[in-house]
Amino acid sequence: MKYYEKLYQRRNDSDNVFKDLFSYLLYQIYSVPVLRICADEGFEKYPDLFRKNTPAKIVELIEISKKLSDQKLQSELNRYLVKNAIDVLKGYQNCAVPLTNDPTVPTTTHKLTSDQGDQNLKILQ
Repeated sequence: MKYYEKLYQRRNDSDNVFKDLFSYLLYQIYSVPVLRICADEGFEKYPDLFRKNTPAKIVELIEISKKLSDQKLQSELNRYLVKNAIDVLKGYQNCAVPLTNDPTVPTTTHKLTSDQGDQNLKILQ
């Protein structure tokens, strides 16, 4: 099992999250304990590497986490994750291949989602 898979499995264990918090932030594995510990420890004091790698919506959730119950915070986190999943699936429905930032490389647009991916997108939307 890969390291990030172990982190993901333990994302709701506060003791484990506290011990490996920077790994959770680096791999962008978020859970209620991750957000709460960041808020309690003073996220703004963390090294730039972690603060710049954290999406703005997650920073916002960290900042308001003390005002929210665990259920409400989990709901807001779920909303963020579902939105990201929708954006990824939409991106794959109209994707330039090969993936490159080099403007000299010719690309063609392809639909890379399967029928199941399209169905999942509809469910998420």
